[in-house]
Amino acid sequence: MAANADSSAASHPVIFKTSTKHVLPPSKYLIPATWGRFQLSQLVNKALSLPTPTPFDFLINGELLHGTIKAWCEERGIQQEETLELEYFESLMPPKHLGSFEGDNWVGSIDCRLPGYAYCFRIESFSN
Repeated sequence: MAANADSSAASHPVIFKTSTKHVLPPSKYLIPATWGRFQLSQLVNKALSLPTPTPFDFLINGELLHGTIKAWCEERGIQQEETLELEYFESLMPPKHLGSFEGDNWVGSIDCRLPGYAYCFRIESFSN
């Protein structure tokens, strides 16, 4: 690759591993460095031909990938030639709101005692 090559065309070698039932064949993949969680998740879904798309999260060296592979490597001084081991697992979807109970907002008690310190406070609602 030329030294002045466009950085948007940069790729990074990765190996995928997982402890889920969705296992990719053990192989080294050359992934665009601009890819993030969404694109990596799409790759796993397409490579495994999953009937319904499953969102995945990715760990690199025990850290959750929040941005792009390129940004993660730049922050840690990882060279483009180094092979990364990406561990993937199914994302946890946010909980669905099932309902709520409308009741009075109050606190029964709070225990903030520490040896050698005394705390005393009172919380009231002035809306009545």
